[in-house]
Amino acid sequence: MFFLATAVLLAGGLFVEVQPVDGEAYQAELVGAVEGAVQLNVDGETRQVPLADLRSLRRSEADDRVAASMTATFRDGTHLPIDDVTVAEDRVALKLRRQGVLEAPLKQLAVLRLRPAAAAVDDQWAGYTSKPQANDQLVIRRGTDTLDAVGGAVTGIDNRTVQFLLDGAPIDAPFDRLEGIVFGGADAPSQRPEMRITDVYGAVWNARAIYAADQAGHLVVDTVGGLKHPIRIDLLRSIELSGGVQMLTEAEPAQVTFQPFIALPEGVSQSVARGWLGPRTRADQTLVLRSRSVLRYRVEPGFSRFVASVQIDPTVTLGGQCEVRVLLNDRVAWQKTLRIGQPAQEIELPLDNASRLSIEVDYGDDGDVGDIVFVREPRLLK
Repeated sequence: MFFLATAVLLAGGLFVEVQPVDGEAYQAELVGAVEGAVQLNVDGETRQVPLADLRSLRRSEADDRVAASMTATFRDGTHLPIDDVTVAEDRVALKLRRQGVLEAPLKQLAVLRLRPAAAAVDDQWAGYTSKPQANDQLVIRRGTDTLDAVGGAVTGIDNRTVQFLLDGAPIDAPFDRLEGIVFGGADAPSQRPEMRITDVYGAVWNARAIYAADQAGHLVVDTVGGLKHPIRIDLLRSIELSGGVQMLTEAEPAQVTFQPFIALPEGVSQSVARGWLGPRTRADQTLVLRSRSVLRYRVEPGFSRFVASVQIDPTVTLGGQCEVRVLLNDRVAWQKTLRIGQPAQEIELPLDNASRLSIEVDYGDDGDVGDIVFVREPRLLK
């Protein structure tokens, strides 16, 4: 038994639940990839299964490890936690957590966040990242809860310092004074990803293809933006084919409501309050909802499951609890009381031919202090 377990570990494979387009899910070991197909060990037999025949492959056992504190988001939506970053001339090098170093043209990088997400500034940060800019924006942290930005051009990053041209004058900005960088430049690629590949550290690759790697236990990801990088199979969390998944973070809600716990001052409209405090989407495919928020979506025919994980923002330290509900056709199908400091709660619901899905965050019995809920990777699966 010890020899068998060691052999599997050395091979770098991963036990997964395979969801085919037709038929029942089954267990297999993912051991590699070739163009247009994955290599699976099923009941002792190695098979090449075309991606066109699959909806998803998901890690059989949960393994959500501690993510890196910095994140890099590319223009094609690929979102990567990183341990370090350097920029020289027109190239960026990102040290990924246990996935090697990715080098890419700097022009493909959209956002670099140098600190972990924090409730005190997340809304301000979202405001900067949601607005296209002609030049680079250096986003500065002032105190604990205020962000400010200056425009210019990034010329380099090394030794935890950003070299920046401000009004033509060079400055060195240390990481500990910054929230991050929003890069100006071209729009995102218009090509839709064929698959979304995630790992246990929270990396999300928007891929158009996967290939065999030179190193055993790896596969090469080819992203929509043209980035190619080998990643470890044993660190994967899921591979979801775009034909079988709809991300709710990319869908337009049929209805959005937000009702603050304390009445709004006179002159502040509901639409303004919703813009300030209402539901929003983060770059890492996370919905952020405060009490009391409601998001309603239409469910197109053919989808069979809703999958997501929910948790109170881990940076929140004050407050108590809140209620989270998922409704199908106005019927409560899932409900939990979330508390500060608890680990993420997994949701996997059969849709049972529902045509509407709602996500609600409601006040607990202690008001709305600390009621900031992350709904990570909410998606409909066929």
